[in-house]
Amino acid sequence: MALLLMVLLSPLPARAETPPPENPKPLWEVGIGGGWASFPPYPGSGERRSLGLALPYVVYRGSILRASGRSARVVLLERPRQWVDLSGGGWLSVNSSEDPSRAGMPDRDYTIQAGPRWNLRLANAPEVTARLAAHGVWSVGGIGRWHPRGALLEPSLGIGRRDSGLPTGPRLTVGAVFASANANGYLYDVPTAHATATRPAFKAGSGLAWTFARLALNWNPRPDLRAEVFVSARHLGGSAIEASPLVRRDTWVSAGFDLVWVFQRSRRTVPDRPLGGD
Repeated sequence: MALLLMVLLSPLPARAETPPPENPKPLWEVGIGGGWASFPPYPGSGERRSLGLALPYVVYRGSILRASGRSARVVLLERPRQWVDLSGGGWLSVNSSEDPSRAGMPDRDYTIQAGPRWNLRLANAPEVTARLAAHGVWSVGGIGRWHPRGALLEPSLGIGRRDSGLPTGPRLTVGAVFASANANGYLYDVPTAHATATRPAFKAGSGLAWTFARLALNWNPRPDLRAEVFVSARHLGGSAIEASPLVRRDTWVSAGFDLVWVFQRSRRTVPDRPLGGD
C-alpha cells in the first residue's frame, strides 16, 4: 500500500515539448493586390497590350504546398541547399484580328505549362539560385478543350535577397527557353494556306525559343504592405523561331508594378522556408 501511494503521489515526468521553429513565420498570410503591366500579345509581336488586375493575395508556407503570393508550387523533395518542385506558367490568348501580322490566321488559345523544376542554392547572401525546369505545354480553349503542344526546358539563374521567403530589394533573373518543334510552332508556324506575299510559309523547328532577363525591385514599407516594380526583356535572336514572319521584333520589353495589402496572418508559425518564384 505504501508503495502504491508513493507511485500515485510522485510527480509525473515532464512531457517533452516541441521546440519552437527557428526564425518562425506565419503559416499563411492573406491580402489583396492590384497591379498593371504592359507587354506584347506574344514574344516577338509588334503590338502591345496593357492589363490591370486586382486579385486575392495568398502566402502559404506548408511543408509540401507553398505559395508566394504571385505563384504556387508543390515541393516533391527538399534538402538544405536543393529541392525539386512542381512549377508552372502560361501565356494569354492571342486574338489574330488585333495583330496585323496574324491577320486572317486562327486565334491562339491560352497556353499553360507545368512540370518538375530542380533548384540549387549556390549562395545565401545575396541568395543565388540555379534552376532547371522541364515543362509540358498545353493550349486551353475552355472546359474539355485541352491540347498538348509539346514541351520546353528552361534553365535560369536568380540573384537577390529574400525576407520571410519573399523577395526584398532588387532581384535579377536571367535564363533561356528551349522548346520542341510543336511548342515553338503553336505561335510561330505559318501554314501554306495562310501564307501571303508579305507572310511566307514557315515551319518552326526545335531548339532555342528566346533568352530572357528580369529585374524586379521589391519594397516592403510596412509589414502589411508590399510593392514590386519590374521590367523584363526577351531576345529571339539566333532562335529557332527568329525567321518566322510573325516575329516583328527580335527584342521586346514588358514592365509593370503591383501593390499588396496583407490584412490577416496565421497565429500558427512554421520555420522560414523558401517559397520559390521570382
